[in-house]
Amino acid sequence: MMIPDQLAERIVAAKKFATAALNDVDLSPSPVRDRAAHERQASQMDTYARALDALAELFQQARDALTPDAPGWLPVALASAAEGERAHAQRYRDYAEAERRGAAIPGHAER
Repeated sequence: MMIPDQLAERIVAAKKFATAALNDVDLSPSPVRDRAAHERQASQMDTYARALDALAELFQQARDALTPDAPGWLPVALASAAEGERAHAQRYRDYAEAERRGAAIPGHAER
């Protein structure tokens, strides 16, 4: 067994949670939002970022738990996945901060 089954199940569950959290995030430009709406949207983005951070941590744990029979590419793939999730999480923390300021989300249409 390369990755313990329980850890693999946790990764799948974390990915499902992150996907569900992303479904609550709306990146489309909105003409006018009140302060509470901006905060709700930012909070949803923060939730997604935290879900991605948890997923990145699980990828790192999986890498650390690999058995000696794991193929050589697997540790590299898990490290890359963890790094990618962390970068994606940071991007959503930046989006949340922009949302709180009522500014345009970087890379999206101006408000």
